[in-house]
Amino acid sequence: MIDTACSLSISYKNERALVFGELEISYALSNRRTIIDTARELRVTYVVDVATTAGTLRIPMQSFQTNLRSDALSTLVVFVPGGTAYKGKVLAGQMMFVYRAVKFTDGTEIETEISRAKITDVTPSLSPNKSTMTISGTYEYAKPASPKSISLSNIKYVAFYGDEVTIRSNTNSDLQPGDIVNYDGTDYVAMNIYMGVEISTSELEVRCAPR
Repeated sequence: MIDTACSLSISYKNERALVFGELEISYALSNRRTIIDTARELRVTYVVDVATTAGTLRIPMQSFQTNLRSDALSTLVVFVPGGTAYKGKVLAGQMMFVYRAVKFTDGTEIETEISRAKITDVTPSLSPNKSTMTISGTYEYAKPASPKSISLSNIKYVAFYGDEVTIRSNTNSDLQPGDIVNYDGTDYVAMNIYMGVEISTSELEVRCAPR
């Protein structure tokens, strides 16, 4: 399986594809749920769509970071290569959506929303060797009406802060803020979910409070 973050090809100096190994990075943040059979995945691509007055603009993505919360504004930051090409097209006040697009061996393609935000800042930058654009935004997610019980796999790190606990693990496609996470026989509520994805690396960290 090959993961790449750029589904739209553009030309820019020192171009690099965002390629991942065997990663499962899929957040079902909308009301719909998508079941993904990772054994049948052929290619996974991370894309960002921006809703403009002229329609949906799909642009390439070098990396992204998202911090998902149910008790405060969630944040999303996207880094775009060749970003000056989109100057004047991507504007504050527009909505952006990050998707995980999966192509299966039978030709089936599925896109699952990871995060969304209303754009607050657009920062193009230009150097002698490259141009980039940083797009930042926030969004207020509602608490789930029916929290799910989630089991995290391959736990890599656990830290306790009083009654709260921080857990790093493999990513989980169903986990949302407000869901129930069980660790060592105790149920916790997921308050803050951080995910960062860039070339060849990913990170997931969940801050939980007692149920």
